[in-house]
Amino acid sequence: MAKVEISVQEELKIVSPNVLPPGSDLIMVISQKIAPEKSQAFLDWQKLMTEASSKFEGYERTEVFPPAEGLHDEWITIVRFSSKENLDNWIGSDTRAELNAKFKEDFGEFKMRRIADGFDMWFQPPQAVKIPSWKMAMTILVALYPTLLFLQALVTFPLFSDFPHVWKMLASIVMSVSAMQWVVVPFTVKNLKWWHYPQGDASTQKQTTLKGILLIVGILVLTAFIFIPFFPKA
Repeated sequence: MAKVEISVQEELKIVSPNVLPPGSDLIMVISQKIAPEKSQAFLDWQKLMTEASSKFEGYERTEVFPPAEGLHDEWITIVRFSSKENLDNWIGSDTRAELNAKFKEDFGEFKMRRIADGFDMWFQPPQAVKIPSWKMAMTILVALYPTLLFLQALVTFPLFSDFPHVWKMLASIVMSVSAMQWVVVPFTVKNLKWWHYPQGDASTQKQTTLKGILLIVGILVLTAFIFIPFFPKA
């Protein structure tokens, strides 16, 4: 049987498509605090867990991220299976239960969550911090509006000028969603991290939040003025 290796990365800045590229229907993210002197023992246990999970149908890979100063103080493990059913089989298995019991005995408790592909995974932080839903909505808006106008003005409308409007819109949406999924939103989220997770005291955080709102509104207004000439009145 082939030797199983676990991938230990340098740091995990945010659980995003940059860390979790497309390819699995569902993934599992586990975080746990490990005393520094127990790090090697934890890695030895993680190797046993990885070897066990690799024997289950649909297993793809395991990635382990140690604590990163200023970002998170927990070990974060990402386990990838090819489908929800395969992951469910592993999560509900006696093998995993036995290894988890050993983990709790040696290291204490851990936190687990499951993340499906989609826009929501871009906003999942490695720590227990929840981005307000209105910030998620504004982030999607500032990513989508320029993308959609750009594609309509310079790609889909010119290329499909002889097609009915409904087909031009369909082409625009398909291209926009594709661009959003793999390029635009990951880039936007990365560069708005300072706004999603404001630092400092309550007053400083409020100022940071206000600056982010003004920045996004400014980008939306500027985008509108830039593209007005591309969409003349009928």
